[in-house]
Amino acid sequence: MKLRKIVFAILFLFINTAILGQSFVDILNLDYSFYTPAHYENNKDIKLSSGKYKSEILLPVKISDNTMLLFNNVIQKTMFHYDGLHNNSQSALSLMYLFAGINSSLNKNKKWKYSLLGGANFYSDMKDINSKHFQYSFYSILSNERSKKLTLKYGVYFTKEPFKLFITPLIGLCWHINQNLNVFGELPLNMNIEYKIAKRSYANLEYKNTNGAYMLSGNDNRYFVREGDKFFGNNQLVISYNYHVKDKYNIKIGIGHTFYRFFETYNNNLEKDIISNIYQKTRDTFLINIGLSYRIRI
Repeated sequence: MKLRKIVFAILFLFINTAILGQSFVDILNLDYSFYTPAHYENNKDIKLSSGKYKSEILLPVKISDNTMLLFNNVIQKTMFHYDGLHNNSQSALSLMYLFAGINSSLNKNKKWKYSLLGGANFYSDMKDINSKHFQYSFYSILSNERSKKLTLKYGVYFTKEPFKLFITPLIGLCWHINQNLNVFGELPLNMNIEYKIAKRSYANLEYKNTNGAYMLSGNDNRYFVREGDKFFGNNQLVISYNYHVKDKYNIKIGIGHTFYRFFETYNNNLEKDIISNIYQKTRDTFLINIGLSYRIRI
């Protein structure tokens, strides 16, 4: 119990920021998603299925009563299975990122807080790693505690992909509507509606938006795989059930559907270029998600 209070005190300053504007924090998270076979747009007889493995660790470090450092490490691998008319094949794309962040109050009553989070990303097919497979991302968030139940957030997200810089404005909230219902997230990246069913059980409706550019080895580093639509990104809507074991460990199982989730090849002129049977546009599909995390609720 004493250890839990210490961890809670360390996390408290950072939890209310836009980066982690939610009713819980996962210190360790293991996650797997299976995407059911999806038909290709240009050939309905060929299908592509995939599975995504993800592990994430959060490490908070307290500097002072008003300042907190946070280190975040994520490792993810997506495995693809191509079911063709005359052949089957497999491929994989991997990502790893390490972020460091800082959060600090802007006034004495701590109603306004400023958060920074940035670091290096590694997106690649893992066949021939070099410096061009590294990317950079940066979050800047300003949060305002309007009341004990509502915090509003404003920010911007920069990411430097292989051949282009993306800038995305962010707006979000952390709203504790009542003892059972919470809404939190930062659009257009994510939004979550959480409902407490029982003492240890929660239901979630979660929207996620992800994108990325994975460098392909060879060909003088002229090609990369774009995840999701160039404008809308890769979107997912998931309904999940979460059960807490001994108030610390969370088991999750969910089902959802994708929107604009496909993987296409581009060249260094940002033009579509077909060099692989696997990385072409597919239709959207269903997904099944399971996860295990060490979770601390606020």
